[in-house]
Amino acid sequence: MGKKDIKEILEDYKNEIIMHFDVIAENLKESISILSEQVGINTEKINFNTRQIVSKTETLEIIKMDLNFIKNELKQKI
Repeated sequence: MGKKDIKEILEDYKNEIIMHFDVIAENLKESISILSEQVGINTEKINFNTRQIVSKTETLEIIKMDLNFIKNELKQKI
């Protein structure tokens, strides 16, 4: 079976092959769209969590400074 024979056989199925790949491409586009939405949602969650962590870290720093102040005050009283 030569290259020409294979080409003739494939020519008979050309439209079917095109339709098959169109379906595959459409499914792939849908999957990419869903994945893109999930990445967006996860990015928003990560950003929210990052802001929460920064806020908690700032609060902890204030508490740490307050504790150091109280510790120094207590040392002076002793």
